[in-house]
Amino acid sequence: MNNRFSGRDESIYIAKGLGIIFVVMGHSCAVERHGGCNPWQTILCDYVYLFHMPLFFFLSGYFFSWHYLDNKLVFIRKKIRGLWWSYVKWTLPFAVLHNVLLAVGMYGASNGMMPEHYDLRNYVKYLIAPFFFRSGDQLTGGFWFVEDLFFAAIYSLFMLWGIRGLAARLKGQWGNAERTAQNITTIAAMLCFMLASIFLLYNNIEVARLHITGRAMLGASLFLAGHFVRQNAAVSFSGTAGTIGFVVCGMLILTLGTVLHPVNLSDIRNAFDVPYLWVMGVVGTWTWVLASRRIVRGKGFAQQSLIYIGNNTLIVLALHLACFKLVNLLKVAYYHLETPYGAMPIIADDPSSNGLVWWLLYLFVGVGVPIGIKLLYDQALAARMHKQ
Repeated sequence: MNNRFSGRDESIYIAKGLGIIFVVMGHSCAVERHGGCNPWQTILCDYVYLFHMPLFFFLSGYFFSWHYLDNKLVFIRKKIRGLWWSYVKWTLPFAVLHNVLLAVGMYGASNGMMPEHYDLRNYVKYLIAPFFFRSGDQLTGGFWFVEDLFFAAIYSLFMLWGIRGLAARLKGQWGNAERTAQNITTIAAMLCFMLASIFLLYNNIEVARLHITGRAMLGASLFLAGHFVRQNAAVSFSGTAGTIGFVVCGMLILTLGTVLHPVNLSDIRNAFDVPYLWVMGVVGTWTWVLASRRIVRGKGFAQQSLIYIGNNTLIVLALHLACFKLVNLLKVAYYHLETPYGAMPIIADDPSSNGLVWWLLYLFVGVGVPIGIKLLYDQALAARMHKQ
């Protein structure tokens, strides 16, 4: 494994790979929100929803560097290339193909409503929308988090920059303890975002044009939590006993949270869930990061596959719901169901077809097909470069 403080930390990519697998896992469960009622899948879904989206905010902040405060345009350009362009690149094709996908049955009812057929006016509207983080396509619904992550990162940058004067004063009080000053500044920024999230949710306030929402503010607090942990990871849980102890305790805390109070970031509404979900997100993410540091030691096929998936999470996010239709088609044909194969996100209202085998098939297709496409593309590109 490469040194986690200088160079590439492959355990983080394994954690990201596991994170996107958890996302697909959550969408493939026959739970009430999907029209099903499978008991064990409901428990599993509640478990991963406690931390699987906070994980990506946390890990994005994990790579944040303090020097960006003096190079804000560099950081903003990086986020535009990595997040805004990725959002446009993956959501725009679905807008272009919307009427074709609708005609072949790829869409299903969501909240009792089917997507509409686009006329010329709507086509223009929805072709422009992705450039402003406004894609409403059903098959790319998971991209809400890319929008939230973009604004959470930008707001985190300016919050730290705005209160850096506090860090300068603390540095004067603590001598040359620059790290201490940075830590206190980061904690202050985290608390500001958490309080802002509670305030906005409690008062049901959103500033949509600036994406100032309770969820985005919580995302910014999680982003800064990742930065804080990276800054201090060298002195925390570095030994085998400490790592195993934290992983075991983390799993127990997540299990307890699953049983007592399941909640998820995508539809958080209660202001008092903000600190709860923050704690669960941080504990869950760091639990799986530490577990990934044990996994990465193997260097086998499984480890390399997880690293590759972790490097290509966006294609899985973009295509897994569309790939689920392949399994839906198989279900409809095998059980002679009347349910349209475009059911979202899966066919969950047929108890006979919601066992372990079908769940695993959804998971395998939802992750495997997009990654297979990316692998073929990479191989074709490498072959082309080799010929040149």
